[in-house]
Amino acid sequence: MPLGGLIMMAKPPPAVRSAMEAAVDHAGLSDRLVSALFAPERWHQLLSGIHEDTPRTLETLIGVGNAIVADPVLMRFDRISSSGGELCSFLTHGEPPGFADLLSSVRSAMKAHGLDLPFRNRPQVTISYRAPTDLPSIQIEPVEWVLNSYVLVRRQGNPFKYEELKRWRLRPRRKVG
Repeated sequence: MPLGGLIMMAKPPPAVRSAMEAAVDHAGLSDRLVSALFAPERWHQLLSGIHEDTPRTLETLIGVGNAIVADPVLMRFDRISSSGGELCSFLTHGEPPGFADLLSSVRSAMKAHGLDLPFRNRPQVTISYRAPTDLPSIQIEPVEWVLNSYVLVRRQGNPFKYEELKRWRLRPRRKVG
């Protein structure tokens, strides 16, 4: 996986992030993950794959961001889990209504702008790529987030840092009737 690149993502607002931090602390994960825990300001929901960081791709991704039309999505995280002994994330029970439509809109906008980089994603906010051990699924008090905005970021460094380049609010689909 390249270290740098351009990515579309959604970032939890401060109040949601605070509730997520409290859930991590309550579950004892701050002590278990220590330095493997991402800084909370970097927690995000991926909406795209990683694209080459060039001026042309940047301009294209701004066009993609301008073209996304989807209803806000209520994300309801009810557990924290790890897989493969490294990836540790907030997860939802099932896929939130509208999440597939949001990803479909992102993919359609990318394809319309000549970016057909396949990516697969599920509703999750990763808090560590380097968990020291595989953790059992931990039930948490649900944390709700109305995903209603998204950003284009430049990912740099290791550990990753995200420079926000542009932010958009979701533009809901027009209701018929």
